[in-house]
Amino acid sequence: MAMDQNLLIIITGVSTTSAVIYYFKNNKSKKIIEQLQRQIAIYENDIKHLEVENASARLNPHLLKNTLNTIYSYSWQTTNAIEKLSEMLKYILNENKRKYVSLNEEIDFLKAYYQVHKMKLSPQTKDRLNLNVSNEANKLQIAPLLTVNFIENAFVHGDYTLPDSCLDIQVSVTQNELIYQVKNTYSKVEKSTGTGIENFKKRLNLLHPGKHDVHFEHTENTFTATLKLKLNEN
Repeated sequence: MAMDQNLLIIITGVSTTSAVIYYFKNNKSKKIIEQLQRQIAIYENDIKHLEVENASARLNPHLLKNTLNTIYSYSWQTTNAIEKLSEMLKYILNENKRKYVSLNEEIDFLKAYYQVHKMKLSPQTKDRLNLNVSNEANKLQIAPLLTVNFIENAFVHGDYTLPDSCLDIQVSVTQNELIYQVKNTYSKVEKSTGTGIENFKKRLNLLHPGKHDVHFEHTENTFTATLKLKLNEN
């Protein structure tokens, strides 16, 4: 009888221990599950927050405005180029009928030509149009379209794909003498027939005889054209 009681006590003890172990295990599992559920809830909340932010970004009026401004900036370039082209055509059609025009009119044409064509320059190209001309230039006369040859050759034959490419245009007037210089990088592959330069020299000889000096200089990858021209007053 005593043995049966002892056995019962042992069995009861084992059962109680198993129950306790099961309780702690089950309770621990519940805590882990609850912790995971809380973590999942945090993740879900973060995901919803990110989704709201993404939706806001897609619908953000500032984002739309900035994009439209970027598009508009390019359209402005195109519009500006068309306006400059209109000025060029007006000058070519009207002023070219005269034998001589004021130097200021010719320089305005040069600036318009430069503004239109500089759009195709590479962003890495260092370009500059430097004008050092006083108000008295309006009194000086020059044959129309005389400045176009240098700058046209620079855009047609120039190579602006090089990292150190450049287009440097200098115009100055000192004591009625025009100094006009265009320097640009060029490709040796590109070859010119030289017809434009010869026609340019003929025009100079006919319209400004004995009052000019033209000089061309080649380096490894640059070409510089310089014109010095004595101008008459109106």
